[in-house]
Amino acid sequence: MVDPDLIEGERGILTEKDRKFLCGELDLSEYNDPENQEYQFRYRIRQRVKRGIKDFTLLLEGLDRSEREKIFEEVSKSHQDVQNHADHYQELPAEELQAPSFLLNGVRDAFQFVFTSLMEATREPPISMVEEELKYALQTDISMYGDEFFYGDVKVSIDDLDEFTIMLDAAAEQLDEELLSKHESIDFQDNTVLSDFVGFIESMPEMAFDDVISLIIALHHTGRLSHTEGDELIRSVTELHEKALKGDLSKSLGIV
Repeated sequence: MVDPDLIEGERGILTEKDRKFLCGELDLSEYNDPENQEYQFRYRIRQRVKRGIKDFTLLLEGLDRSEREKIFEEVSKSHQDVQNHADHYQELPAEELQAPSFLLNGVRDAFQFVFTSLMEATREPPISMVEEELKYALQTDISMYGDEFFYGDVKVSIDDLDEFTIMLDAAAEQLDEELLSKHESIDFQDNTVLSDFVGFIESMPEMAFDDVISLIIALHHTGRLSHTEGDELIRSVTELHEKALKGDLSKSLGIV
């Protein structure tokens, strides 16, 4: 079920109908020519996204800092709440206690959308672009808030692809329909299928928990898992990870 906040509301790049279409919640059978209507939706969305991306040139140059701050005040407040908690308790608040920010999630997804699209277009990671724009952002922030100017280098590195790459088929072989269809009755310590999958993850050098989730998503995107199966596995592995963090399991999972 898609969060209504992601669909309802005033128009952004997308109209409300565009959002319903992308979420599969628009009944195209109501139109005289559903196939042509689907084409029209996809075409209009492509054009609006292109136009929206071009508009960022105007936003960067024409929207002053005070207006940008108003747009991101939700993110600023959330960040300040986390900092206040850390200062008071000497630790960061648990993730479930942090106020969700749909705006910040949208920013993350925007980065992912742009980077993924550029990778698909060029077959190369846009490292130089990331470095240049991050440097510009640092220069702007330090100049505006610190009355100084940064002129050092900003470097983004990628670990060796051969050393930190695994075959998706090898990961998929660790999965079993029993695990995916009986989530509620899983015994996380005794379930051999999940244990095999975790054992497989343990063999990966320092695989972060976020990478485990991304691996499951990749298995779905490449047709090795259905959407439902992917969701079930993410829930299962997340619960197992949380148990390990709480010390409920007798040994570490090897997921950092």
